[in-house]
Amino acid sequence: MLTVFCIKFSMRNTIQYYYNIEVDELEYKNNNYYFGDYILTLSYRDIDEQLYKYVSKLNLNNYDIILNNKEEMFTIINHKRYFLLKKKGQYALNFNNLERFTIPIKDKQLVHWDKLWENKIDYYEKLAKTLTSSKVKDTFHYYVGLGENAISLYKMVKQENIVFLSHSRLFNDEDYLNPINYIVDYRARDVAEYTKRLFFENRLNINDLYLYFNRNNFSSYDYVLFYIRLLYPSYYFDAYDRIVNGEEENLLDTYIKKINEYENFLRDMYFYIKSYAFLPKIDWLINKKNLPNDKFKIHPYQ
Repeated sequence: MLTVFCIKFSMRNTIQYYYNIEVDELEYKNNNYYFGDYILTLSYRDIDEQLYKYVSKLNLNNYDIILNNKEEMFTIINHKRYFLLKKKGQYALNFNNLERFTIPIKDKQLVHWDKLWENKIDYYEKLAKTLTSSKVKDTFHYYVGLGENAISLYKMVKQENIVFLSHSRLFNDEDYLNPINYIVDYRARDVAEYTKRLFFENRLNINDLYLYFNRNNFSSYDYVLFYIRLLYPSYYFDAYDRIVNGEEENLLDTYIKKINEYENFLRDMYFYIKSYAFLPKIDWLINKKNLPNDKFKIHPYQ
């Protein structure tokens, strides 16, 4: 308890020094410090300054980045990089608000999901040999297989360069308005990542998802990319990264318990999307028997 108090006291002084802001109450959670309308957030990402300046003119109420006393966007504190964000509005992330970010971005660069994923999987496979986590060892090849299925489907899709304002991740509501989190990608990315989050939090209303598709006039291309993104287990690899960095392996428990339920969801979405777009059949998934959610079974298809 004393250690936490000392850390907060030190951080209050640090904030006052770098930003000339006096802090009374300081809350710490998820690697972030909260006070008033401000968030001092830890970030390992480089910000796309050009994209940030462009989005800031669109009146989306995204958070502002406050410059420090050196007129810099980030501050190094204890060898870690922090950004100070100021809220301009408070919005819960939902499908309706996600639509506010359906903003085309002029960009001639194609987004090559297959290359990004192949490089990630190669890296994870090398790293897996050094891990002692039994949960990682028991499930790793299954999720690599899902990723490889997603890569195979992606390579069958004729690529387009119509891209939109997107987010690197949507772990929580703050990610939605955090400009450090902004990237350019296909519009299927955000809705797929958000759908996966809701599914594993037991909060997915499938009718809300279908309404999102209808309101945004999803093309056959959008539907296929959405399904590919559902298939790719970003949630597992994100947890994997955190375990590598010292967090507990029980981060995987939710995903392991819901393997069969998620497979059933992927199968249902396959038949739904087939009504709107051509989608190659994944035999092991589409032909699987419908198992109870509490039955844990890894398919040896890899």
